[in-house]
Amino acid sequence: MHFSSKALLSALPRLRRYARFLTDDSTRADAIVEETIARARHTHQARGTTATVQLLSMLRSVYAEELAANEPRNVVVSTPVQPSGQLGSTASVESNSVSPDDLVSRFFKLPIEQREVLALVAVERLAYEEIGTLLGVPVATVFARLVQAREALRAADQERSTQASDRS
Repeated sequence: MHFSSKALLSALPRLRRYARFLTDDSTRADAIVEETIARARHTHQARGTTATVQLLSMLRSVYAEELAANEPRNVVVSTPVQPSGQLGSTASVESNSVSPDDLVSRFFKLPIEQREVLALVAVERLAYEEIGTLLGVPVATVFARLVQAREALRAADQERSTQASDRS
């Protein structure tokens, strides 16, 4: 059975949000979502996988193909991406002293592997097993990437706090 129009329509906000977390560029995100929807219209929904996970997986494939087509061959996908400031704050902040812009900046400095796992857990609220299926990695890898992302954000917060106290 092909994806229904209702399923595609209900998935649009999640697809767009995930594309924005991957790209931090609304124009690129919209193009990736558009291509994902076009492919989904001609794809059968897989049994045993939720429509959301399958569509997010398709979007990730479109994104990877775009990277492969547009990036020089010697660029590693895990290279941190600098934020353009377009993404609004959607994550909770551990410390009240962290501004939303600072948090977004830190988020986009994470390697893509950590950034996407953090977004899928914290924002999309997917289960580790679903994320593992989506990314094609074991659940232990999902967990490890999440731990690394959280540790990197904590370390950045501690560094910022240390620098602020040194200035005082």
